Amino acid sequence: MKKKIRVNGKEFEVEVRDDKGCCEVEVEGKTYSIDLADIRMEGFSSVLINDESIQVNCRMVKEGDYLLTIGHNVYEVMFQEAMIGTAMEDEGAVITAPMPGLVAELHVALNDVVKKGQPLLILEAMKMQNELNAKSDGVVKELLVAKGDTVGIGQKLVVVEAE
Repeated sequence: MKKKIRVNGKEFEVEVRDDKGCCEVEVEGKTYSIDLADIRMEGFSSVLINDESIQVNCRMVKEGDYLLTIGHNVYEVMFQEAMIGTAMEDEGAVITAPMPGLVAELHVALNDVVKKGQPLLILEAMKMQNELNAKSDGVVKELLVAKGDTVGIGQKLVVVEAE
């Protein structure tokens, strides 16, 4: 089964093949053998990846969106069905925050005409700048953030109404 996921803002196509309690996961052409152990300590589970034991904590933020802690590193993992980038609402494309962050730059103003792929704003998260683009041609009908605003995952940022 192939799925699209987003890990800390970067998209991947992942293929998962289930095999009697163990599974194989292929990411960017590289295959990993994964076995989940029934061992849990303080919210962490033991996961075997290519026979190497790794302690992992997985916490659901909302349906299809998870925070994965491996060692001291935290990863946001979002499955395609839950990828936030856009949602349709009242015939407009609602651009929402794919991760918590800071609005570093705004490239549009209210009532601006935008083209598909045009940058709307820059969201800074974990010292990385993520450009959020218009998903279709339209007009900026709502601008719900300002430069310097801190936003949470899934927060509405911009509404673009189709022309």
